[in-house]
Amino acid sequence: MGVPEQWPETLKAMVATMLSSPHPMFMAWGPALISFFNDAYRPLLGAKAEGALGRPFADLWSDIWTEIEPIVGKALAGEGSRFEDMPLVMTRNGRPEDTWWSFSYMPLRDGSGEVRGVLCVLEETTARVRSVRHSAAERERLEQMFDQAPSFIALLRGPEHVFEVVNPAYMRLIGHRDVIGRTVAEALPEAVEQGFVGLLDNVFRTGEVFTLTGARFDVQAVPGGSFAERYVDLVYQPIRDEAGNVAGIFVEGSDVTDRTNAQAELREREQFLQSVLASSNDCIKVLDLDAELVFMNEGGKAIMEVSDFNAIAGCPWPDFWAGAGNADATAAIKAAKEGRASSFQGFADTMGGNRRFWDVQVTPIVDASGSPNRILAVSRDISFMKRAEEERTAVSQEMAHRMKNSMAMVQAVVTQSLRHASSIQEAGRLASERIQALSRAQDMLTKSDWEVSQIRDVVEAATAAHADGPERFSFDGPSVSISAQQSLGLSLAVHELATNATKYGALSVDEGRVSISWTHGPSGEFGFSWSERGGPAVKVPTRHGFGSRLTERVVPAYFDGTGGTEYLSGGVRYVLGGKLTSDNDRPDRG
Repeated sequence: MGVPEQWPETLKAMVATMLSSPHPMFMAWGPALISFFNDAYRPLLGAKAEGALGRPFADLWSDIWTEIEPIVGKALAGEGSRFEDMPLVMTRNGRPEDTWWSFSYMPLRDGSGEVRGVLCVLEETTARVRSVRHSAAERERLEQMFDQAPSFIALLRGPEHVFEVVNPAYMRLIGHRDVIGRTVAEALPEAVEQGFVGLLDNVFRTGEVFTLTGARFDVQAVPGGSFAERYVDLVYQPIRDEAGNVAGIFVEGSDVTDRTNAQAELREREQFLQSVLASSNDCIKVLDLDAELVFMNEGGKAIMEVSDFNAIAGCPWPDFWAGAGNADATAAIKAAKEGRASSFQGFADTMGGNRRFWDVQVTPIVDASGSPNRILAVSRDISFMKRAEEERTAVSQEMAHRMKNSMAMVQAVVTQSLRHASSIQEAGRLASERIQALSRAQDMLTKSDWEVSQIRDVVEAATAAHADGPERFSFDGPSVSISAQQSLGLSLAVHELATNATKYGALSVDEGRVSISWTHGPSGEFGFSWSERGGPAVKVPTRHGFGSRLTERVVPAYFDGTGGTEYLSGGVRYVLGGKLTSDNDRPDRG
């Protein structure tokens, strides 16, 4: 370059300008593009700063020359360039590092207008770019958390409560309506009618946090459509500006409809169980593990003639039994504490001193780990059965006497038939006819109570009231006897299915049909199917009441099996599976 006094005036002027600038500046001059820079530029060189002044541009920045050369060439051709946050991988401290730059390249002309060099005014933006990217990543993470949050969230602005932000959970709650930029009153008119906007007004006015638990919110997802009953837990949190004034409201909450419905169902079940206990004529007692009385149902108090349960609460239950009954009660308590159920029968007096004969079932009540923590004792007054048994013994003795008389009568019939018949053939015919007549008369006298029936008879009887035409029902299954208790259960299930079909299913229209079938395996396996077709479009119920529990829980228990309802497009289908038993094979479930 020679001594500075001999430099071109343009070069001397640009160097003076560059040295006086507080902004980082770099200049490349002449055919070799000799490097000039000011003190503000020096820190940007890093470890390259030593010996950098006066080096050729391509040599000084060889690590980025591939990216920079086209820009320099453009400036040398007389055209400037501007770049914002341009990424460059530099090796300025002995290792490659990601950097970002905002800079301008301008051609430097001498007095004749010829381009003699390049001027670069620049700023390293690495820190700012990384900060922005970090902020963007953090915002994206928060937005993901916001979108993925299981609770519903909304940000409302101003006293009119304008929606600024809502997350997907909020949109699911309100039915995916267009709410951004609209007021709550405009977007959710049902919220006005149900008082929620008034609550928002109060939070905005007072600046106090407001919470609700299990609040009912009837949502009209489609304008003019039906309302969906929802229950929510929510918080209205005021948002304050820099001056401390309320500028908006943060809304956060959870849709607890399922929890609320489950609690309601639990309360309904508890009330049902309480009504069952209250109406039962059995004496139902709960004992602790020391066999002391903890609870007795109302029916039990009545039959035991207990006027004040507090007078006997805490008393050892075996003490109510005497003799063999006390030993049986003590043994039953021992079995229950070991996790086993047992039963016995015996005499015990009521609190009024009246003697009763009881059938007793003693069962352990287990905790979550399966260990007994209470004992259930159910006593049924079967004094009348005891008396009936005693009477039956007397009747049996009487029947033996009558049987002798019957045999004597048969003998007399045969004898008289032989004596007065004109032939052996006539005697045989007369004797047979007379004995059959005698047998029919005996059947009428000794016929027992109803014990078993045919499944088809049970099903036809249960559907008779709904069969408004011979084509309504079809039946398919083998001839199988069913116990009285299971008959009752099956009748209840068929009755419930037929009632629902009449209200909502195949029996509600003239074209609807119901097919009923059953199977019976060699080991007592039993299968029952109810299938509807030709009815209206099937709608899956949103809530399940006692009818569903009857068909899917209660009745299957009579068969030691399972039951379930399928809401198919062609029609409702109910399937019951289990085993057929006699009444003597199972405990009373009545």
